[in-house]
Amino acid sequence: LIAIITFSQFSTYAQAPPDSVLNKYRTSSSKEKYEVIMGYLNSFFKNDSLLIKKSLELIAYFKKQNDYSGVGYTNLCLAWTAHDKHDYTTALNIALPALSAFKERNDTTGLLETNYVLSYIYSATKNYAESIKYSKEESLIHLARNDKRELQGVYQDIGTVYAMAFIPDSGLIYAQKSLNIANELK
Repeated sequence: LIAIITFSQFSTYAQAPPDSVLNKYRTSSSKEKYEVIMGYLNSFFKNDSLLIKKSLELIAYFKKQNDYSGVGYTNLCLAWTAHDKHDYTTALNIALPALSAFKERNDTTGLLETNYVLSYIYSATKNYAESIKYSKEESLIHLARNDKRELQGVYQDIGTVYAMAFIPDSGLIYAQKSLNIANELK
């Protein structure tokens, strides 16, 4: 996976994504753009080589358009794919540079989604402190946006990771916060 992604940096020819995907992408908000890309690429999930090929085509297309959010969102999909295949090193090698790029552009959607994927990668590798760190970063953005529904899920994730790390007393605080928000939202 790393070799293919690295090779893509030098590739100059790629087939453009379908017009239906591009039209939907162009008319969407940032969060919806990520979901459009994820939905498109998920249709290739059972065929690794086709998924990677389509991802690289998207990356090449977005680079041509100078759409670095699209590049980042596509890379996050690749990071999730590597995570799902238990290739955590590749997932981190894709997600960490994406996080830096999203920070540079102050892309809130990219920051949220990258913190989310990084939290899951670190949790899967039993690096619970890093997992919690990225979930807390995500929670700060949701707090600033007053997005209680998403915040509830992040607090639940933090509580779960603390439990996995055998620090249940710290996890209970976040579990209670999650429950309070869930009750408030009914």
